Amino acid sequence: MSSSEKMVVAGAGGFIGGHLIKQSFADGRTHLTAVDIKPFDEWFQCDSRAEKVSVDLQDLDACRNVMRDAAVVYNLAADMGGTGFIEHNTALLIGLEATYRWISDQMCAHA
Repeated sequence: MSSSEKMVVAGAGGFIGGHLIKQSFADGRTHLTAVDIKPFDEWFQCDSRAEKVSVDLQDLDACRNVMRDAAVVYNLAADMGGTGFIEHNTALLIGLEATYRWISDQMCAHA
């Protein structure tokens, strides 16, 4: 794949996707499309040289349109919360970890 061929990063508004875009430009890529379902003002970061698209890739027509002529696609899109979820739900996650440990201890005690 040449550096001028189209590369698409789905989930580009997230932490890892944003860094992949930045590093790809640093590595000499020139035709990058950054895609995320989030509005642009909620993206973690995005290099201004990338074509930015805010769209739901679960919509087949939208997905086909964004992926058209792509030489490579990195699919980092996931409906799983990411860094923002972790930052805003630390107490919930600590509670889940404590619950998991308690259940694990109970299972081990009765094994």
